Amino acid sequence: MRYIGAIERGDVSASVTVLGQIAEALGIEPGELLKNTSAPK
Repeated sequence: MRYIGAIERGDVSASVTVLGQIAEALGIEPGELLKNTSAPK
């Protein structure tokens, strides 16, 4: 889980392979991980 936290903080960049594995574990499409869900400024 330490690696996931580092991705969330922007300390490291996840490869496409890792993003695919995370998406699979969450049961979502990889593109969902890349969507900007923050409110507009």
